[in-house]
Amino acid sequence: EGALFVAEVEGRRIRKIAPDGTITTIWRAADPNNQYIRILDVAVDSCGIVYFSSHNEHCVYRMEPDPTFIPAMGCANPLTPCEYLAPTVFAGQCGQEADAQAVDYDGSLATDAKLSFPGGLAIANDGSVFFSEGTSTGNGDNNAHDAVKFHRIWKVGTDGRLARIAGTDHCGCDTTNDPSACFGAQSGDPLDENTRALAREVNLCTPEGLDIADDGTLYFLSTIPGRIFKIDGTGFITHVNAVEADGTSLILDHPRGIKVSPSGRLFIGDRKNNRIIAVDANGAAVALAGTGDSGKGEEGNAALQTQLNGPVGTALAPDGSIYISDTENNRILKLQSPRTGFKLGSVSVMSPSGDMEYVFDPTGRHESTIDVATQNTIHTFLYSPMDGMLSQIQTRLPGPITAFRNTHITRSANQIDITGHYGQTTTLVLNPQGYIRDMIHPGSLITSFGYSFEIPEANTDDVQGLEGLLVL
Repeated sequence: EGALFVAEVEGRRIRKIAPDGTITTIWRAADPNNQYIRILDVAVDSCGIVYFSSHNEHCVYRMEPDPTFIPAMGCANPLTPCEYLAPTVFAGQCGQEADAQAVDYDGSLATDAKLSFPGGLAIANDGSVFFSEGTSTGNGDNNAHDAVKFHRIWKVGTDGRLARIAGTDHCGCDTTNDPSACFGAQSGDPLDENTRALAREVNLCTPEGLDIADDGTLYFLSTIPGRIFKIDGTGFITHVNAVEADGTSLILDHPRGIKVSPSGRLFIGDRKNNRIIAVDANGAAVALAGTGDSGKGEEGNAALQTQLNGPVGTALAPDGSIYISDTENNRILKLQSPRTGFKLGSVSVMSPSGDMEYVFDPTGRHESTIDVATQNTIHTFLYSPMDGMLSQIQTRLPGPITAFRNTHITRSANQIDITGHYGQTTTLVLNPQGYIRDMIHPGSLITSFGYSFEIPEANTDDVQGLEGLLVL
């Protein structure tokens, strides 16, 4: 629905901001001055159930919507909790930290476990809840992890039982602050960017921000080494290699928040570098907001010319906008989508002359063609929900009056019919290999096509890494 949920660490409360800007408090600590209470993350499932991690209490809470709440009446006071029932413990034993001796809680009820500083949260499509254990205090001290006993990632299934997804009983943090030693397999070997290992056998250090892609891949950040990792559906962990435009490896400094778009693009709060970073599925990294220097930039400026101060969380809106928690400035900023209708994951390509913009969806299908000068959509391409094939082209006619012509595409086993706005039809007849055999024009003029294939001789003596040839 576009509502934004906010965890206030120092305010010790959770706020909800409706799409119209109305803000309400859905939870607040009984003693707002109790510095022991630190809420580090909040997540909401498809049923509206809210989960939040209480860092120093060593537990995760769950809140259900209040069935007696009447949205039309709203909340009487924006500072008084309403709309949700009182929270219940979801994981951990609040107020009791994990013992020094590790306990294997695999298969145990989540509420029977004793945890050590939970932090990041993520919810899978099946309703399972993932959380990180061993989150740093967030004060920027590289030795802040010393008080943390265990560094792990857990999954709470829909049956309420725990499964260890990543991490061991051993700490992967290196107190000499050598980033290369902050992660390692149980043998002590560092998990570098070329290593693939079972996540349950890797020593983690301060795992924090979590998010889950549509395909089930779990992404998380390691705050102190400043790295991005992913765990695939088979339970293997790998380092996410990210490269900036100048060809250098992306260097993060205490990253804390991560979100994954439907196209697989990662959005990261690079806290100590005061930037918001995007990493595409192919590893290309680019700064979206922030100058790199801490400060409080003016709203309304270009995102890359706006100073941020310790940005942490990001959230992705349905319209393609990105919300940023500018943490040390105590504000939430909205990075507006470059234009209306541009969705997260869409790819925009300019024509050589720069007068036309071609927009493609995450799967590579052409969505629209836009006139850059007028921002009018000249062509819109629609696809069949049955087979994903092109089914209609909508073309805007030139002139001050908005008018369109439509072209429809229908398919059968061996032909494609393209019907124009005034009913004229061109038929493409396909051969058994799927190539065009005949083109039947309006008026019955027929153009026939023939094909020949020849693989040229090639001297491959000096060719290395040859994987395939395509002859057109």
